[in-house]
Amino acid sequence: MATRSRRSPLGRRWRVDTMFKLPRRAKSAGNPCASTCGRTSARRYGGGKQRRSTVEISQMSADFKETIAKLHAGLRRKFVSAETRDVAWRRRQLKRLLLLLDENAESLSAAIGADLRRPASEASSEVAVTAREAADALASFEDWMRPQWSAAHIFVAPAGQEVRFEPYGASLIVAPYNYPVNLLFAPLVGAFAAGCNAMLKPSEISVATEKLLVQLVPKYFSPEDCCVVSGAAEETAAILELRWDMVFFTGSTRVGKIVAQACAKHLTPHVLELGGKVRRQLLRGDVEAEWRRNSDQVFS
Repeated sequence: MATRSRRSPLGRRWRVDTMFKLPRRAKSAGNPCASTCGRTSARRYGGGKQRRSTVEISQMSADFKETIAKLHAGLRRKFVSAETRDVAWRRRQLKRLLLLLDENAESLSAAIGADLRRPASEASSEVAVTAREAADALASFEDWMRPQWSAAHIFVAPAGQEVRFEPYGASLIVAPYNYPVNLLFAPLVGAFAAGCNAMLKPSEISVATEKLLVQLVPKYFSPEDCCVVSGAAEETAAILELRWDMVFFTGSTRVGKIVAQACAKHLTPHVLELGGKVRRQLLRGDVEAEWRRNSDQVFS
């Protein structure tokens, strides 16, 4: 039987639009996922005092690299064991993610508000939208997994062909500060639906959200299924030195170039969701017409 492959950004021959045994509840105490070693300076959105690291970079290099190496090895072992390919495993992870968002919606909204000074309604909507994405994936991922049959060429008749969707593997998800919950967990939804486990790297600028996530994730996931690490540029560079099966980065163009260069060393598939601003000078009489034209380009 001939096999035709098809690629998408977040899973080898997988069509889900974002990437990627029953997990035991991990205790917070002593869990390597809850490590905050090597946290460097961070500045809160809209101003605030800069937090200095209590660990020197030289000391961070040994401790932090050893921690992330163990977490990375655990993720790789779990994926190689083929447990993550099972339908039941994917369903359990999505349910646990939904449970995390539902049970901690208020605390997550409060953390977003503290970091970004957003009103409660806007902060809570970010959590609600993320939970809706997880619920939609939970209802649809089995349909996404089904092979797609297609007609074979007459030269290979009577053989048939199909497209089978396979996960990439252990994934790294790096999120920015401006939507610290949605842009971290939305790619994770796709990763779980595709049969991938993942390491999460929230932004160090969203201090309250990062601290909360470091506490919550180990309570709902085992380190081999999903783990979270904290840190700034030096820690992210150390994480990128590892050999990942997929990297999903959301952030600036400048940092995106660094991520792409690090992924190129291992030929790692990666997705770069880069932000930016388009500068344009508008005359007073053209503002409304230009706004309508730009809106049509963006939303159609």
